[in-house]
Amino acid sequence: MCYSFCCGSRLIHCGKSVCEMFWCLFCMCVMTPIGISLAMVIVTTLDSNTILIVSGSIQGVSTGFFLYITFAEMLFQEMKSKHDSFLKVSFMTFGVLLVTGSTIWHNWNGAHSH
Repeated sequence: MCYSFCCGSRLIHCGKSVCEMFWCLFCMCVMTPIGISLAMVIVTTLDSNTILIVSGSIQGVSTGFFLYITFAEMLFQEMKSKHDSFLKVSFMTFGVLLVTGSTIWHNWNGAHSH
């Protein structure tokens, strides 16, 4: 629901018409069930090695989209204003360190708990 709100807000900010917003949000809402259905078909019909290759490829593409949107779209817009630059960089650095630390901690605990 939050994603729909953010997408709608961005469409309004870009000056899209109501009809364009409807179709964009409709497509966004339809993609989730289509993705789930596609994943279920892939898991039930392919062998385990192919599933790993397809899963890794899809995860790589989605990670690439996430990184592009984060760095090229959101951070660029945030860093254009010079207001509170040090605070913004500090919190971005803290966020990266927090996620990296939690990933390392999770992997370390997961490897030692077996």
